[in-house]
Amino acid sequence: MMLINPIATVQSCYTQKFATPRQSGLVETAWARLQFNNTPFMHQALEGIEDFSHLWIIFGFHLNTSEAKPKIRTPKIVGKASLYATRSPHRPNNLGLSLVKLDTIEIVPNYIFLHVSGHDLVDGTPVYDIKPYIPDYDCPKVEVRFGSHSARLQAINVINWSCSTGDLNFEEKKLIEQTLCLDPRPRHIKTNDIFKASIAGINIEFTIVQDQLNIHQINRERRHGIK
Repeated sequence: MMLINPIATVQSCYTQKFATPRQSGLVETAWARLQFNNTPFMHQALEGIEDFSHLWIIFGFHLNTSEAKPKIRTPKIVGKASLYATRSPHRPNNLGLSLVKLDTIEIVPNYIFLHVSGHDLVDGTPVYDIKPYIPDYDCPKVEVRFGSHSARLQAINVINWSCSTGDLNFEEKKLIEQTLCLDPRPRHIKTNDIFKASIAGINIEFTIVQDQLNIHQINRERRHGIK
């Protein structure tokens, strides 16, 4: 059996599975960096990567605790869909694929960092491979079809802050709003209860009532060391 080893680790603004976007590209302000060891091999292997604006990330769902099932529930439809007709993270090999925007490259004595955005990766995610996004190859030039359960989720556009945002900078506020407006609540738990999320080291208490996001309390856990 072939074994694969991580080539990098993700350091992300999302430190837990809850509230991490279900797909990449949904939260453009979501930031992370991929940490590579600064070895002669890796230094050469990453040369020229800055010529590409977007990258495919092949990664592992390292926080999965349940086994893959042939039929699963999705956030979009009633009933169940077939595993391979969905992008469920619970798969036999726990592999994921994410398209991210490459922002900058940072090289320090021991590490090489690729700073990316618009991702759906939780902190600590192992990265097994990266490939450049090339529109001529990766974007079909013909009409495509897709299942009804794979349509983009409808984001909430009414936001109410019932607590002070004075401690947040513009980017942090936008990141919180864009993330929570995707309604991260599990499909089977659509209640008016208070939910808690942690985004970029900020603990947030919020409710979603009648398609309105209400943010009740924020508490800065710590200054995240990436940005």
